[in-house]
Amino acid sequence: MENTTTSNGPLKKKFKIEKKVDKQGFRTTSHKATNQEPEKVIYTIDDKYRKVEPYFFTYKTYCKERWRNTNIHELLTTEFRARKPEDYTRALNEGKVLVNEKPVDKTYIIRNGDLLQHTTHTHEPKVSNKHIKIVHQDDDLIVIDKPSSIPAHPTGRYRFNTVTKILEREMNILAHPINRLDRLTSGLMFLSKNPKKANEMRISLFQREFSKQYMARVVGEFPLTLTNKSIIVDKPIALYNPRVTLNIIDEQNGKPSQTEFKRISYDKHSNTSIVLCKPLTGRTHQIRLHLQYLGHPIANDPLYSSPKLWGSNLGKDAVYERSLDEICESLEKVGKSAVSTNWWCENNDINENEGERFTGKLCDECGADLHEDPRMDELELWLHAYKYESLKNEDPSKNWSYSTELPDWCNNVHKDFMELALEEADKCEATDKAFNVGCVIVHNNDVLSVGYSRELEGNTHAEQNALQKIKEKRMTIPKGTDLYTTMEPCSERLSGNVPCVDRIIEHKDKIETVFIGCAEPQTFIQDNTSVKKLLDSGINYVILPGFKERAEKIAFKGHQK
Repeated sequence: MENTTTSNGPLKKKFKIEKKVDKQGFRTTSHKATNQEPEKVIYTIDDKYRKVEPYFFTYKTYCKERWRNTNIHELLTTEFRARKPEDYTRALNEGKVLVNEKPVDKTYIIRNGDLLQHTTHTHEPKVSNKHIKIVHQDDDLIVIDKPSSIPAHPTGRYRFNTVTKILEREMNILAHPINRLDRLTSGLMFLSKNPKKANEMRISLFQREFSKQYMARVVGEFPLTLTNKSIIVDKPIALYNPRVTLNIIDEQNGKPSQTEFKRISYDKHSNTSIVLCKPLTGRTHQIRLHLQYLGHPIANDPLYSSPKLWGSNLGKDAVYERSLDEICESLEKVGKSAVSTNWWCENNDINENEGERFTGKLCDECGADLHEDPRMDELELWLHAYKYESLKNEDPSKNWSYSTELPDWCNNVHKDFMELALEEADKCEATDKAFNVGCVIVHNNDVLSVGYSRELEGNTHAEQNALQKIKEKRMTIPKGTDLYTTMEPCSERLSGNVPCVDRIIEHKDKIETVFIGCAEPQTFIQDNTSVKKLLDSGINYVILPGFKERAEKIAFKGHQK
């Protein structure tokens, strides 16, 4: 098909775009670039995966600015990774690619205003079978805990295996994303049910009126950040290769990006650290890139942690042992002739011959390459949107805070020590005058001391006893020590003794994190203030999920029901 032009530029067929709103009030349009979805979509959920049965889908889009004056064959084979280049060549030769509703061949040059259309037999990748948890829902807003591997909205090879489509088709919830997490990132995601709420939240995001906290599990022993210290990375970020979604630190062309980091704990056995991440800007892959820059990439990051891709220094200080083009060439093979890899796989004997890549078989319907099932670890990134809160409203009643439970990859590092603390708590004699609590003090996976309520003479508390034993041994608490207690430390003692939270804060230059099994019930003391005291002193405070019921059961041993 030839392009017909005049001295005034290319002739264009004009499409009337009718502006209107959908039933939620969001602005929408009625024009010929509306994608044509199948009438029926079949989900299959087994013990590992959520799968969408293949379907026919017509993708339509107007020419983007960066596509202008580009050869259509070049565009399809360089911009889109869903198919092999020869698949797009065949589609053009068979007249299955339309521009302005007419077939074109591979010599066509795309112009401003062109309407591109391509109908395909679509094979969506499998995603995790984990359920989308609803954290909060009202008439305007829904807050969810997004599982890893599920995209926020239709993009690339994904359409119905996405958050918005799953909410719509399985929960009858129509909502628009406000914040967008990367596909592999899990955690808090906000969706609005009407444009007014969407606009309010987006303005708050733009003006940084609320804070965002993520948890990550990274390579190596992250530097200590005691007594309210933190590490801030202020390095600009730029997109290097859109096909493999690779971003880099780019001092000349990058967009300003800042992230604050604070260590939560270090696990000697796995040589990984749990790190609290606070992005102060919102660039794509910002946390992942800034952690790589520090030399501590997320341990299972398929883009930024593999020694095979980045070399032994893992891209620290944006110094790469291979050229970026060589790295992109390797990433291009992932999911096709090669499976993904990362630091964790390469250091823990995970079979790198298994995972998502071409099987060598073709679809009988469309001739597309069929994929092997992904490894379960390919569906997860150790990065979790943990807490969002707004505390800047003049009216305190309008402040809000949402958080999620920690994921298993974070909890598993600590569960053995909390189990030991529960064993200590269960040693308490039954009483209805106090709670039964256990405490364990740990440094680099070594237990320094344990204690339980009333173990030592008097009405002593678990944390008090564990700390006292260290003192009696004339030991020095090492920097980077963690304290596990089955119940939130007390902030007030009816007996007049020093509260446990104050005893812990005395060692704020040594203790980095207090992990708890459950909050203190208001049986004896109202409004425990230990959380604020610990955080104000620079000590991290983390609730470990999965222990609340047992911790409370032991705590109330001897109390009347």
